[in-house]
Amino acid sequence: MKAKKLWALLVCLMTAFMLFAFTAEAEGELCTHGEEYLQWKTTANSCTADGKYELVCNFVTDEATGEICGCIHETEIIPAHNYTVIFTSKNANCTEEGQETVYCSWCNSVANRVVPKDNTKHKLSDWETTKAPTCIAEGTKERYCTRGCGYTETVAVSVDTSAHEAAEGSVWTQIKAATCYEEGSESNTCKVCNKTFTRAIPVHSDYNVPAQGYEYNAEKYFKSNVKEATCSQAESAEYTCKSCGTAFTVTGAKAPDKHDFTVESKWEYTEGASCKNPGKLIKHCKHNRNHTVEEDYAPHVFEGYERVITEPGCHKDSEGNTVFTPGLKSVKCIYCDEVEEVAINEEKHSFGDWTYLDGATCTSGGTAERVCTCGEKKETVTFAPYTHLNYTVGYYVAPTCLNRGYEHVMCKECQETYYMFPDGLASKGAHTPGEWEVTKKATCTESGERRLYCDICNEIYKTEVIPQLVHTDIVLKEGFAATCTEPGITDYFYCTSCMRTYEQEVIPAFGHNFVEQYTPGEGAVKICDRCYEYEIIKDDGEQITCNCLCHNSNGLAKTVWKIVTFFMKLFGMNQECKCGAMHY
Repeated sequence: MKAKKLWALLVCLMTAFMLFAFTAEAEGELCTHGEEYLQWKTTANSCTADGKYELVCNFVTDEATGEICGCIHETEIIPAHNYTVIFTSKNANCTEEGQETVYCSWCNSVANRVVPKDNTKHKLSDWETTKAPTCIAEGTKERYCTRGCGYTETVAVSVDTSAHEAAEGSVWTQIKAATCYEEGSESNTCKVCNKTFTRAIPVHSDYNVPAQGYEYNAEKYFKSNVKEATCSQAESAEYTCKSCGTAFTVTGAKAPDKHDFTVESKWEYTEGASCKNPGKLIKHCKHNRNHTVEEDYAPHVFEGYERVITEPGCHKDSEGNTVFTPGLKSVKCIYCDEVEEVAINEEKHSFGDWTYLDGATCTSGGTAERVCTCGEKKETVTFAPYTHLNYTVGYYVAPTCLNRGYEHVMCKECQETYYMFPDGLASKGAHTPGEWEVTKKATCTESGERRLYCDICNEIYKTEVIPQLVHTDIVLKEGFAATCTEPGITDYFYCTSCMRTYEQEVIPAFGHNFVEQYTPGEGAVKICDRCYEYEIIKDDGEQITCNCLCHNSNGLAKTVWKIVTFFMKLFGMNQECKCGAMHY
């Protein structure tokens, strides 16, 4: 029995060793039977499993059994499903992943999948000149990715041989004076390359153009129809030359700040406007109604907590009658700290301080009474120890939405200080939701955000994410064909909401196809059969541009030229073409 157990254990150990050796061999170096034995093998994908391409070695290792090597050199996974992209909700770029919706034609399923970031899809800024070229040195310009990925492009700007610059205050030398019919010219020395350069003096250059250094010549021109600059129109004047009668208008600049708000305006305000949400008094400029000035319209809403300034009271008039006098209270605006004083119209007796009876004090308790100043009303009260009946208010703290207010008072008898929490300073215990405010609009490419503020204290009450919009306003726009020299674009989809395009491809320019050649004695003519552009090359390699009929490959032109050539040969006329080549 023991021998059988030992034998079984030995078989298990040998099997494990063989499996380990096979696994080690499989994971070792690839076989070296040669590339001629490598062949791609396909395992088809399905809607439930991935497929794969495998580069397998088919070298026969055992001719008797036909066993092959089977070593796998490369593997490429074929994802499950037969997906086709039907909608791209967000294009991937250099900093963000994209999102697209795909459809499987095998199982009719629709799924959303993430598109990896694409480090080539930058959003480039306009070119900015980092170093302006001069007449002797190159400059540079730069643009960068506005998404903040750090990508920049810098290119050289060629030397501008015409970019001469005169020294400040230098004197221009007139070469030729301008007339009513011909331009003049003047010269100066470039402060960069020290060469002399010229600039044109325009015809009728002595009218008022201060930017060019010329002043108005009243002896030579009539000046009329003068218009002053305003916020909407540029200054201008019409000049008429006394010599030749030529009339022209010279336009200057606008005056952006020259408005006229004398026209009648109207109040435009938000419904329910308050000092927190003010309305606007809008005044329109008479030159352009789009130019306005605004004044805040900010009424307070005095519905907050109240505080009594003077209690209503009473007194005796000269005839001995009791007369009640109103009191005064302050009411706080619910949106700010502004207060309004309001009369308290209430018939109420004017009691003075409490008088303690029979040795009572504020610390021992007892009985107290008080009498109205009119003498007709008396009140008596029994109070517990440490009850302060007569006190003065030092200061008070106003309530907020979540915290109640209080008063800091001092007893007139024992000068003890303490806090009181009257009902008039009670808080609401909660925020009052106002209107939602959109802090970031949602687009077809990004989600937005909105916030709900407390209508009283203006604290943020709630924040919500506004879901990203989908491309709902999509139109198909027509592209345009490429030419020999200019690229074209395919038809593409355009979202009118976010003004973005997708599924648009650039069609490269074809390039010329010089297929027809004529070889007159003085050189060669090559003609593009697409756009009929041509090149004329002399024997010395010089390229010439010529528009003579003999170089046109258009069918009608060729026929006409054949007829012309026939008669030229008939009469022995073989004059030289404009390009220098003989016609035949």
